[in-house]
Amino acid sequence: MTLIVGVKCRDGIVIGSDSLETFPTDIEQEVSNKIEHLASSALIASAGAVGLSQLIKARLRESWNDVRDQDNAVNARSVVHEIIWSEVRPALLHAADASEILGEDLMSSALSSSLIAFPMQDNPLLLRYSPFANSEEITFEAPFVSIGSGAFQADPFLALVKDVVWNNSYPNSIDDGVFGVLWALQHVSEVNAGLGVGGSPVIATLQKIEENWEANIRKGAHLDQNLQRIEGAKKAVRKYLEELHANANQGD
Repeated sequence: MTLIVGVKCRDGIVIGSDSLETFPTDIEQEVSNKIEHLASSALIASAGAVGLSQLIKARLRESWNDVRDQDNAVNARSVVHEIIWSEVRPALLHAADASEILGEDLMSSALSSSLIAFPMQDNPLLLRYSPFANSEEITFEAPFVSIGSGAFQADPFLALVKDVVWNNSYPNSIDDGVFGVLWALQHVSEVNAGLGVGGSPVIATLQKIEENWEANIRKGAHLDQNLQRIEGAKKAVRKYLEELHANANQGD
């Protein structure tokens, strides 16, 4: 079980994930590899079949120069599609054959979704790849996306964050993006641990540092300041409501 959230910001990309993994035996354990580098300026985060995701990541790393050397985003998306599909197609065929033989649905073992972030023509791209390797670009008009078991709870919360925190637009900075993504991860982890979403959050960023695009992964103490900002926002809302109620009572 997984929750992965991605946001397109004015100056880059933010991807966040939980760190709880549920094994077939229902044992839960914290992991730290739900977001990984494909290259120094490229990130991938996957939800779904773990084994298939590992194969996809390995194939993308081997062929990343083919993606990076494309002259536009459309061609780059197409190359990534072909790479992912080269692993997904045989997995789907094998799952279908095995389902017929064993008499049970094994298709979930061949379903994996991914978020991939990388720069193209000095523009940071955030792409969602479906279990069938089809891609969607996340844009400023709809700046957030989530995948995994917690997505149905994360999306409404992110819509609220977009309205209140990002002024019904997109994050004006990487820091604003980190704030929103981290809050969404925290919210889903706290309200429904039954989804298998939880553990320590992990945040990755793609942004331009001086003249170069860099992908960095933050976790642990590196997120403490943002967690404090979230607590500050909660306290500010509570204080506002307390003052509102107090003023209303005085009016009575």
